[in-house]
Amino acid sequence: MGIKERVHELYWGQDMNCARTTLLCLGELLEVEYPAQTLQAAIGLHGAGGFRAQCGLVEGRFGSLSCRELRPNGFTEKDPPHLCETLTCEAIAFTYDFIKMIDQEEPLL
Repeated sequence: MGIKERVHELYWGQDMNCARTTLLCLGELLEVEYPAQTLQAAIGLHGAGGFRAQCGLVEGRFGSLSCRELRPNGFTEKDPPHLCETLTCEAIAFTYDFIKMIDQEEPLL
């Protein structure tokens, strides 16, 4: 299953937030298992714990740190869920590619 399909499944099928979705997708791609406590802690990381502040997906790589600026159309009361689905896919692909690139480099020592 590709990133796009897995993100869609986790968002719409399991109603997961961006942080948990990212952790799960990267864990599956990189064959890393997280302790249950890590995934439980990520429940409160969406939009900086619901404050719509620092985005847990991008940490500044997509032009802003702010969830409310990166989210399509910001936040309104009538927003449908999971508006960050496309950005989530981009962030996961970017992070995966970055990790794989680092993994291929020779050690410094």
